[in-house]
Amino acid sequence: MKELIPQIFWEKYKKMLSSSEFEAFKEASLKPLRKSIRINTLKISVDDFKKEAKKLQWKLKPIPWCKNGFWIEREDRSEPLGKSLLHLLGYFYIQEASSMIPPEVLKPKKDDIILDMSSAPGSKTTQIAALMQNSGIIVANEPEGSRIKALHSNIERLGVANTLISQKDGRAFSEYFSNFFDKILLDAPCSGEGTIRKDSSALEHWNEKRVEVMSRLQKDLIAHAFMALKPGGEMVYSTCTLSPEEDEEVLEFLLETCEGNAELLPIELSHEILRQTQGLYPTRSENKQLKDSGILKIWPQTYDTEGFFIAKIKKNFPTESGNFQKNRRNSPFVPVSKGTISWIDTHLNELFGVPEITKYIVKNTIFQRGDEVWIRPEKFEHIAQMMSLNNGGVLFCKRHKEKLQLTHEGAMFLIQSHFIPQKSVIDITTEELQEYMKGKNISITAVNEHESKKSNYVFIQHKNFFVGIGKIIGNKIKNLLPRNLVH
Repeated sequence: MKELIPQIFWEKYKKMLSSSEFEAFKEASLKPLRKSIRINTLKISVDDFKKEAKKLQWKLKPIPWCKNGFWIEREDRSEPLGKSLLHLLGYFYIQEASSMIPPEVLKPKKDDIILDMSSAPGSKTTQIAALMQNSGIIVANEPEGSRIKALHSNIERLGVANTLISQKDGRAFSEYFSNFFDKILLDAPCSGEGTIRKDSSALEHWNEKRVEVMSRLQKDLIAHAFMALKPGGEMVYSTCTLSPEEDEEVLEFLLETCEGNAELLPIELSHEILRQTQGLYPTRSENKQLKDSGILKIWPQTYDTEGFFIAKIKKNFPTESGNFQKNRRNSPFVPVSKGTISWIDTHLNELFGVPEITKYIVKNTIFQRGDEVWIRPEKFEHIAQMMSLNNGGVLFCKRHKEKLQLTHEGAMFLIQSHFIPQKSVIDITTEELQEYMKGKNISITAVNEHESKKSNYVFIQHKNFFVGIGKIIGNKIKNLLPRNLVH
């Protein structure tokens, strides 16, 4: 790894740190990174996951600042962690330990409207959604089209229902949503200096010019993010870099530009050790707020993690909005009609033998778009009218030739809503599961009470875990797994 990191990078930090600090930093940076995961409590409790992990002989060590986070050790590594069933089904997310801190610092509440300004691949977005218990609203923005697919896939896989996905330049939000969001997370694009341990090539092309370019972009983004924050709202600024130009200098820029309005808040975390080490390597900034604040700079040697920087900012009073003319946009979604509700209940009752299934869903979250029925928080429509954001929510079912087609996402939403039609559950073997996850149909010799029916939906289960839905056709289960979940 040493030869992949330019010597000029080491020289920079050698000047910044004391001799002992620098040696500790360099030694930690060259060590392999510990594997860590976050349990997705939208689908499984921490206690239930621990039981499953024990069966798999996984050793979990708690991450102190995230009650759902664990470092993981496995004796059997023949199967990559990312291909394990629990991961593919969205019961946990592979996430670096220090990356879990910003959402915890943000402290989202259930009714908050939150902007995740640079969200792909969705690590922090899905963590925030879990902290909010899938309530409130998250606008997950990702400007890079090539990264949108991963964001969408992770949101769907983890069962997130409260998130609108946006592909905009983050700076546009100050115009469309001036003084609007309760909370904002700006996990800014950066030079990635803190990620050396995960990706040895991360700094192969590192240079001071790139750091300066990123710093200018970060200052632009934080200024626009601050304008989109409502008065009294709070913003977390974070990076996975250690460069003062991308960390302290960006905060200095905001504090000077918005003097008296932007207030740096102390970082409050339950983990005592974390609080005590905030000043382990004091900032070299001359700004009094930065010197006296609780900004958090996690060096690789601090907790044996990636490097990270976190700060929390409060907005005290409104900022002036730009000259942008807000034109209301007509949403393609309309509240579902009573007739459609009755139609859905009738068809699902025929399929599962359970009346009024929609009672498991809050009525004011069911919307129609053409022949599609979606689960979307009512406030989605207000936000979508402001900035043409229609990619979000759960596509529950479709109407095709007067027949109801339940989607994979819709079935998983019912499961998360604790609707489990036991008579419609089929257990499959490990071999059948492997075929199912490849997107193939499953051959079965008997389908119990379903065998007399020509066609019917079934909830597919393997070892008490729901993996999706299928459709009984003859002696086969037709695979309805979405393409992005096929492996």
